[in-house]
Amino acid sequence: MTIPSVVSRLSGNTTTETLNQVIILPSGIQSGNMIFIAVSYNKQPTITWDDSAAGAFTPLFNLTKSTTCLGAGYYKIADGTESDASLSIVTSISAGASWTAFVISGHNSAIEASVTGTGSGLTCSPLGLAPTWGSKDVLWISGMAVPGTPSITGTPADYSATYTAAGVGTTRSSLTSVEKGVSSTLSESIAQSVWAVSSTNPKVMFLVGIQGAEAGGFTITSVNEGNDVYSGQTFVKVVGTGLSNVTSATYKGAACSEISKSSSLSITMTFPNFFTNNIKVGAQHSLKVRG
Repeated sequence: MTIPSVVSRLSGNTTTETLNQVIILPSGIQSGNMIFIAVSYNKQPTITWDDSAAGAFTPLFNLTKSTTCLGAGYYKIADGTESDASLSIVTSISAGASWTAFVISGHNSAIEASVTGTGSGLTCSPLGLAPTWGSKDVLWISGMAVPGTPSITGTPADYSATYTAAGVGTTRSSLTSVEKGVSSTLSESIAQSVWAVSSTNPKVMFLVGIQGAEAGGFTITSVNEGNDVYSGQTFVKVVGTGLSNVTSATYKGAACSEISKSSSLSITMTFPNFFTNNIKVGAQHSLKVRG
């Protein structure tokens, strides 16, 4: 299998309490990537997610603690049109928010989460997750939403890549996340008091597991009739087996786009422009696919 990896992430926050938070997605999102967005609010608004600007997202978790903290997560499998999109997230009351959008490759489209919280104290409640898929390669993303901007004094052991998005002042919110990839794991357990903050704010903690794709799960038998490929050629058909696992494709290091899958036996894509990508015309180059 393949341990999923975060290929890009983008964080943001509001500077005032508002009814409309604008979340900008990262650049370079490829068809088949998973987009996971975690959001922290400093109140308990009802969220109306934007399912039109970049396609429909699936709610993953939503939890409030006290009257000053809400943590929520949403995800989707990208179709390749989401890069740099601006999502307009409407809330029922004005609130401060912080968020991080993760773009993930090498996954198998499966994602699960657990979420918990505490109304006060400097440390968190226990949090763990045993995914229903059993022992697989997994990317774990652990996070904490908390109102205001307290300092993080403790994070889960063995995690790395700490990211914090924070607003300004006590009426705002902050979101901190950490990540790690694990091979052939059955579950992830976070012990008592691992997440910790400098002040006794309410807080929401989440743990997300993303299953890895099967390695070597596809083979290519042909590319177009006669296997001739031209500069910027649209709707190139690749024929093979197990192609439903493909998340990205490159030709001479340049990304192919508009990947769609009619079945596990074929995918359709647009090849890169040879001239703008300095690809030598007439030479033999390899098509590389990634699951």
